[in-house]
Amino acid sequence: METNGRYARVLYLCSVVGDEASPMGRLPALLRSRGHVVQLFCSVDDSDASFQVQRMAEVFGPNLVLWDVSSVDRDILPQVGCPVIGVALGDTDKAWTLGAFFDEDYRAMRIADPAAAQNCVCVMQPQSARRASQVDGLLQEIRLGGLVALDKGWQDDLGCDRTGSSLSYWCRRAKYSVVFRPEVGEALPAAANMALRMQEGSLLLVEEDVRLPQWLEAVAIPFASGELIDVVRSLEQDPLRYTAAHEAQQGALDDLPRADQMLESLFSYADSIAGGPVRPLGRSAVKVVLYGWFGAQNFGDDLLLELVHARVREHYPSAEVLVIGADPHQIRVQHGLEATEPHQKHRICEWLDGAAALIYCGGLMFDDPLGQTAGEAELAFDPWIDPAGQAAICSLARMYDVPTYFLGIGGGPMDTPAMQRYAKLMSAVGAHFLTRDQNTSDLLLAAGADPGQVGSYADLSFGAKRYVDRHVAFLDSEEAWRWLKAQGRPYLVVSLRSCHRNPPDLASRVAQALDGVCERRDMSVLYLPLDADDVGIQRQAFDLMEHKERAYLIGQRPTVETILGYISSSSATLSMRLHCSLLHMVLGRPAVGLNYNDKIEAQFTTIGQEGRLLSLDASAKDMSALLIDALDASESFADEVAGVMAQQQALVDAEFCELFAAIDKVVTKRSNSAITQSKTYCYPRSVSLTEQELGCARSEVQRLQAQVASLERERDAAVCEVAAVRASTSYRLGNIMVRPISALKRRLLRKG
Repeated sequence: METNGRYARVLYLCSVVGDEASPMGRLPALLRSRGHVVQLFCSVDDSDASFQVQRMAEVFGPNLVLWDVSSVDRDILPQVGCPVIGVALGDTDKAWTLGAFFDEDYRAMRIADPAAAQNCVCVMQPQSARRASQVDGLLQEIRLGGLVALDKGWQDDLGCDRTGSSLSYWCRRAKYSVVFRPEVGEALPAAANMALRMQEGSLLLVEEDVRLPQWLEAVAIPFASGELIDVVRSLEQDPLRYTAAHEAQQGALDDLPRADQMLESLFSYADSIAGGPVRPLGRSAVKVVLYGWFGAQNFGDDLLLELVHARVREHYPSAEVLVIGADPHQIRVQHGLEATEPHQKHRICEWLDGAAALIYCGGLMFDDPLGQTAGEAELAFDPWIDPAGQAAICSLARMYDVPTYFLGIGGGPMDTPAMQRYAKLMSAVGAHFLTRDQNTSDLLLAAGADPGQVGSYADLSFGAKRYVDRHVAFLDSEEAWRWLKAQGRPYLVVSLRSCHRNPPDLASRVAQALDGVCERRDMSVLYLPLDADDVGIQRQAFDLMEHKERAYLIGQRPTVETILGYISSSSATLSMRLHCSLLHMVLGRPAVGLNYNDKIEAQFTTIGQEGRLLSLDASAKDMSALLIDALDASESFADEVAGVMAQQQALVDAEFCELFAAIDKVVTKRSNSAITQSKTYCYPRSVSLTEQELGCARSEVQRLQAQVASLERERDAAVCEVAAVRASTSYRLGNIMVRPISALKRRLLRKG
């Protein structure tokens, strides 16, 4: 932790993803280990990288932005009111230099396998014919264990497969790290990189005529051009010489600036640019991991992510919020948060290590997702966002002593034994279920969840009013909004859902019901999709309406803020989507619901609006009548439900109070415990064997495709060459001269 107790929110832009085997990868890890709040952006090559970075900066609110000048284009840097500092490994104009430093924690890391030999050779530079011949000869003659190539350009049998491999592990398998003389136009590996190789335990060998810093010059083992094999052979034959050289290099590391000194230099540089301190936080990072069906273009789940993030950030200004969801790219674009997918278990473990809470939210626990899995056995495979995946992440959280809370979650149906067993397993590893309704609690208890870990509260959207007031979008640039304003009428929102339970004629009956409303009331209709998959059924209903001139169809799911804008200005809704109905009622507008799931009925019953809930088989006449009634009650509805809404708001507040109490308990416990540096071990891979084998197969396919493409180019060149010969004057003249001779030969053969 920072010795002066001050911390910063740091947005870090680089191309490194979870790779601590480089100085640029170690920097964010060190910042996090010292209590700073760090958000990473590594998708620097995305076509919309600039938009993503700006969105992340707006949401994250950094005190400092750092960017790797070697891998990040300056054009994607965000517009922010804090220092934006380039980080370089060598002297670079207008950048802070990350020089060689001594990282005691990194040097203390060990290989977990006691039988793993330190017998490889590590090369940091790109492949060339001269280097490849020397490395190949070294591996053949000295019989070293293999090559650890840190540049992806190494090919053929000299390179090592990188799919899911841990470079920190493989670099520690290296006995020697070799630095060759740079080729023309090539940069020398930075001193910071060489220092890391030494801290991993390898002996640094440097080709002659390479200019090194003085501290490295004194201890590096030189080798003349073409004599790498001889130098390594002599070291292998003389263990005492190797040991002495290794001890000298390790001793030189002790004279380097420590990691804390390096970070202090960075912040001093940032302070000088900012004209004041860039570490305003008096509390170290509180890391919180969120899990849900986020980024999948589902409004309800995306809204819950926004609500939880807003409450956590409001309560903990030093919160570091990390998201496990369906689409990390969409999560960055829409929510500005660092994200990963559920199958990235290695990265999730890094996030859970030191986290204060794992929070699940949304309607996660029901049978349908398990219908596409292996059931109970899915837990032992590679589960995703389904209940098997939820149970897997719960178990990982328990390993790291991270409390798990299902916050305002809904469940059901939970009829299958697999779903019930997963619920029981999650309870057994300590998960707390703060459900949004009694029905979900009853289902969990029936599945075997511990009653002490189950409590009935409310859907988090009951606490959304303040968030909506702060985040509703201005709609003047929206085509649908301009159409509604031009109509000059109040409007109702329609939000249907694409669902396997939908009767075939549902869209037709909805269209008839809306036509009836348009004929009896001066009302416009807005088809508002809350999920990307809902556009189809919305379009069906729109196309079947007789009064299309009174309706507008939005053809793709808008942003969360835009949807909130439309809902906050509507008069009522006809909705299958739960959170469309709930938000209308929270904002004081009546909702007519179409009941396709137990969760819909549970929430309408909670608010006392079960009379406005229809089955999917309801007639168009009944739908129209309820909509007319809802529109007529629109002005008085807010007063009608005010008492219930206050109760539900209080329950939402109680949910967060319980969550925050658990987080505070973890933070206090960790701050009061004696600080001991536990041993850290390295493992060879970060993915399952199946995924690694699949990666190897894909690499082989790519190699064969490249080989085929090369052969095809050779064939095409040969065909062109033959065609050029045949078109040449000499070829034509030769044919003319050969014809009489061939004719004479054939005649003689016939006579003979």
